Amino acid sequence: MDAQRLFSEALELVDTGSRRQGEATLRRAIAAAERERDELLLGSALCRLGELLMQQERAREARPFLKRVVEIKREDSALYFEVDRAMELLGEPLVAH
Repeated sequence: MDAQRLFSEALELVDTGSRRQGEATLRRAIAAAERERDELLLGSALCRLGELLMQQERAREARPFLKRVVEIKREDSALYFEVDRAMELLGEPLVAH
């Protein structure tokens, strides 16, 4: 549950303009989601971090995070939005669901 708390905190930080702190908290949320094996939260946090880095014109740093989102394979539709958004930011064609 630590990952979810960190992710929520990161989103709030970014929304209030504390991008540096939000980025650091997103990175901690990603690490926590990996420890907790929470694939859904991991995909969401990776996508949001990649998007944040792209907004700051840090595409080189963003690409590995966005690629990880695309590589997460799920049978359900839970990460379709994140996968589509990651592919859009990477400049790749969107996948048909």
